[in-house]
Amino acid sequence: MNSFCPTNGSEPEWNEARDRVEAFLRALHLYDVEQQQRIVSLVLQRAALKQAQNPGESPTGLAMREIRDLSEEWFQKVAEPAERASATGLVSLFALDATKKWPHHFLAENVPADLRQSLQKCEVRAAPDLKVSRMVPQPFDSPLGDLTIPTALGQLTKDLSPSLVAKVVAFVLSGFTLWSGNRLR
Repeated sequence: MNSFCPTNGSEPEWNEARDRVEAFLRALHLYDVEQQQRIVSLVLQRAALKQAQNPGESPTGLAMREIRDLSEEWFQKVAEPAERASATGLVSLFALDATKKWPHHFLAENVPADLRQSLQKCEVRAAPDLKVSRMVPQPFDSPLGDLTIPTALGQLTKDLSPSLVAKVVAFVLSGFTLWSGNRLR
């Protein structure tokens, strides 16, 4: 396993921090165990140094900040330096399926040129340029218009013969009777 032994914080707290960092790496589809352990070890050591300076800090919170900071630093070096490099870098990582194509190089010192070029070429934009338009409120057009049940029944009786209206009413009432009878059982 690992020889990580923090001097501050409890073992359950550090186990939770380890689990959260490992879950973060799995979410990135980084399944190489050796690479995962290298990153987890580095993150927990950095978090332990910060926790020694601020014993009240949560090991999990510190570890998650460290993985975020490490990612930000790595994306600044590997991809084009930019504001929020880790956010756009993570999107690029998914778009390129980079953790499968280059499984040993996420957060590594030596990055292959093709990975570097792919990350730099991957353009991440929130949306196409939006155009402002004006929308004037319009009344809602109902496909039924002003049709209500009484007017619909009046229209039905006006257009149909009285015998046909009687048959439709009998059919509807028998259906209602059957339906309500089944509900009572």
